[in-house]
Amino acid sequence: MWGCSLLHSVDISICGRYMIAMKIKRLMEMALLAVFLLFLAVGGVQAQGKKAPITQIEIIFDDSGSMWGQIGGKAKVDIAKEAFGVLIDDIFKKQADLEIGLRVYGHLNKRCDNSVLEVPIGKGQQEKLKVVVAGLKPLGKTPITYSLEKSAADFDQKKTGDRIIVLLTDGIESCDGDPCAAARKLQAAGVVTKIHVVGFGMKKSELDTLACIAAPSKGLLIGASSAGELRKAFEKIVDETVRYNLEIQAVDDSDKAILADYSVYPAGKTVDPVAQGDTSMDQKALLLVPAGTYDIKVINGQTKKELWLKGVAVDKKKRTVRRVAFGERKLKLICKKTDGTINSLCEVYVYDKAGTELMYRDTSMKYAEMTLEPGVYDVKVINYDSKKEGWLKDIDLTSERKLTKEIVVE
Repeated sequence: MWGCSLLHSVDISICGRYMIAMKIKRLMEMALLAVFLLFLAVGGVQAQGKKAPITQIEIIFDDSGSMWGQIGGKAKVDIAKEAFGVLIDDIFKKQADLEIGLRVYGHLNKRCDNSVLEVPIGKGQQEKLKVVVAGLKPLGKTPITYSLEKSAADFDQKKTGDRIIVLLTDGIESCDGDPCAAARKLQAAGVVTKIHVVGFGMKKSELDTLACIAAPSKGLLIGASSAGELRKAFEKIVDETVRYNLEIQAVDDSDKAILADYSVYPAGKTVDPVAQGDTSMDQKALLLVPAGTYDIKVINGQTKKELWLKGVAVDKKKRTVRRVAFGERKLKLICKKTDGTINSLCEVYVYDKAGTELMYRDTSMKYAEMTLEPGVYDVKVINYDSKKEGWLKDIDLTSERKLTKEIVVE
């Protein structure tokens, strides 16, 4: 109004046009602001929709009365608890951002609706999962069908990514349900991407009846009849489930996998590794590392020989596999007394030709056995009682894979 009053004495029509122009300008500014806010809102929704996929895992744990049965003098439930703890530690060590939950059946009563989601699927529940399982006491039946049906509501269907069920059971359905039909329904509805089944302490004929649970999703069906086999079954499931993009394996010169330590460094560096460990898990190391180029140090677990893999390019989505070949030789040394009898009280030291001590052993097992890289070595042997020593010089292990040597030390 103030601006229009100034114009009034000049030309009222100019004032009117001025006011109209100001209103149009204001409306255009408001329209542009609205479009901008709408763009931000849509962009925000799109950004949220592009969240990284999350792997959700539900473990269904059998705590039915038959889990009191024994294998090797130990209750199946106790064996399963120990293997479960190893499984959880390994999963979180390999991929900490997984979401894991726990459903248990057979632990509260003997009804066929005894299946409870004891730990809802979520992140960072490593210790809670182990504590819950550690406190279980077998009691009731085996409602596999009911548990599978109930698991459908346990997953967050709004999240993208794999949804996996791991069923550990020591028996077949005992509540007149049809677990095969339940598994097919879960797969057909897109509720799960994989169902893995571990049958513990079961006859083959019984285990075969569970194949139809894993088959629709092409999951694993694994039988385990001992503590060691159960741990290996879980290891296979971890390998199948966890996302890896780097695999490291160490082999000897006969192409047999061996134990080795490894350190993965950003290319050109030898400090602050992005990953360290050993190949004790199924004789290989499976890692998830950021995409990039790395130098990998691998150390033979027996000989301590060190080898490097330089400039290893690792992609984000596909697995890079690298194998390190070590040559191994076996040297068996027998220490004897002057009367020809075996002396189990000798100390054995192995040196390379530069005079560096590589290894110490004793003959307490009636001989000393050493694993060495191909090469030529000197061996010093000391009689523990007399403190006298003897030497074996220039032991050639370049071509011989196994060699036995005897020495008499007074």
